[in-house]
Amino acid sequence: MPTPLTHAVVGGAVGGIVALVVRGLGGEMDVFTAMTVGAISGALPDIDSIFEPFADHTKPRNGLFRHRGITHSMVVMPLLAALLVPMLLVSVPLWSYEHLQWGVVVGITYLSHMIIDPLNEEPAHYFWPIVPTRVGSWLSPELGKRLGDLVHQLAKTRRPVADAPMNLSVLTLPGLFSLGRALVSEFTVFLPFYLGVGAVVISRMFFF
Repeated sequence: MPTPLTHAVVGGAVGGIVALVVRGLGGEMDVFTAMTVGAISGALPDIDSIFEPFADHTKPRNGLFRHRGITHSMVVMPLLAALLVPMLLVSVPLWSYEHLQWGVVVGITYLSHMIIDPLNEEPAHYFWPIVPTRVGSWLSPELGKRLGDLVHQLAKTRRPVADAPMNLSVLTLPGLFSLGRALVSEFTVFLPFYLGVGAVVISRMFFF
């Protein structure tokens, strides 16, 4: 926990909130576009997962290009945010005020990934290259475990991620069952985010 789906939903919700704040301050920003950009950038750090099915799972995840590696670094995040804006919004002029504005959206929603990731205390390169080793949580080693235990107690589920390693076993029946249990758990914990994003998407599809 959390899966890329939940990261996308939370990122989309955060992007929508940022757009509403910008509009409230007199600026211009399309809420649905901000939610779309936020969903992509919120889930993007987990792009390193594509290499996990081919990795040697008998060894610890220490490499920069294993899951929770360089793409999870909050130090690298500003550079990635600046690069992502012209890729996601090709109409935005480079190094303009609009570029900066959308860079903030991408940066905040990208950061949302690292904020909720410590719900699973698996170590990550949160501060690379300043801290070259992985840390269990970006606040304290015990915080992620305590938060994860708390939300799973509220959801009345046991921690699913430890039971669903990212390898080809997810294609088996037990793997699919474990993945389904993880999604149910996450839906329970992050229900307000799912409901909020779902309501905006439905209203956009049928009423606007």
